[in-house]
Amino acid sequence: MAISDWDITASNNTNIDGVNIAENCPPGGINNAIRSIMAAVRSAISDFWLTVLTASTASAARAAMGVPEATAAATALGSVTPAANTLPYFTGANSASVTTLSSFMRTMLDDADAATARATIGALAAGRSGSGTSGRYVFSDGFAITWRTFTFTGGSATLTYGNSHEFSVFARAWVEGDDVGGQDVSIWVTSSGLSSATVRNGGDSGTITCTLFALGV
Repeated sequence: MAISDWDITASNNTNIDGVNIAENCPPGGINNAIRSIMAAVRSAISDFWLTVLTASTASAARAAMGVPEATAAATALGSVTPAANTLPYFTGANSASVTTLSSFMRTMLDDADAATARATIGALAAGRSGSGTSGRYVFSDGFAITWRTFTFTGGSATLTYGNSHEFSVFARAWVEGDDVGGQDVSIWVTSSGLSSATVRNGGDSGTITCTLFALGV
């Protein structure tokens, strides 16, 4: 008879493994009942739990269960209240709290390298790219200079900044250009935006070759 077959109401337990243990049962039935109870309890306890239950120290019990001893740091972490979009962290040797971890920041935490992280936040690596006539230099703080050489004919032209980059905050531009027919001419930027600038040829004729410089971040 398994332990699960026993009744939680004592008076309902009148036999065990066929042994009569009701009121006024034969005296010999008590011995047999005790033996059956012992066998049922032992069979209900696996060898694993028997090792735990018979451990003489807490250390031996932890070793049997394969769990480490509780530490003050682990207790501190266990004391914080979890919440959505939060991350637990230590505030001291034996204290902990939680801080907000946004869904956006979680998209960065899985980035394997700096290049991937820059792509996530839309940043560019410091350094120069491109050539002498068309390129871009990005400083470590994100400020950038973009340049591109253009040739246009007539009074004005709208020129697009190089390398397919668009400035996200502001843009300022200026130009340097060649003379027309050996004569000095004025070349200036009449307006500039986040992706292009309008350049004016003061000579109003001839073909102008100029380099457009744009500043932004």
